[in-house]
Amino acid sequence: MNNAPADLPVILLYNLDRSWPPVDIKEILDLVETLAQDLVAVGHPTEIVCLDDDRLERAMQGCDPSRQIVFNWCEEVPGVPRSSSLVARKLEELGFTYTGADSKALLFSQDKPAVKERLLKKRVPTPRWQVYSGEEPWIGIFFPPLSNRLMSTTVWGSRRRRSFIPARNCRSGLRRCWIHSTSRLWLKISLTGVNSM
Repeated sequence: MNNAPADLPVILLYNLDRSWPPVDIKEILDLVETLAQDLVAVGHPTEIVCLDDDRLERAMQGCDPSRQIVFNWCEEVPGVPRSSSLVARKLEELGFTYTGADSKALLFSQDKPAVKERLLKKRVPTPRWQVYSGEEPWIGIFFPPLSNRLMSTTVWGSRRRRSFIPARNCRSGLRRCWIHSTSRLWLKISLTGVNSM
């Protein structure tokens, strides 16, 4: 078996949401072009495929799972947050070999408390953490927090400014988030967002 890069054609699959700001779209297109050029430079015939709607099967038309592999740079189905597992599942259904985790692993990885629990059962060290429901008006957490959306809002922390910014579309306040980190800080949870104290 010859393992030359020329014998392994690559499909560079990425997602693009047309509702993103133009500067973000340009950045994605520049990154895709750079990666495609690098794949070609090492000898891989490379085809670029953009998923800009929810029809992956249509986007992959003309691609051959028996001779091409997918460099899966597709983070989600446009318009469907946290849907990387759906992309992987569709690639599996279409018979493609692709880079990255399989659909089951990607789906499981979205549930941070379950991942944390599994790692702890296997005695893998992990950072301190807590799941907060947001039902109390004041919550003590460790700073800087890292969070994962379990409901609708993500909280981001900044080491320098020691402030917190509600994620996009924060309409109903923090209902539940997963947070871990190292030093103490108090957060005031309100119906309109998150304020540092």
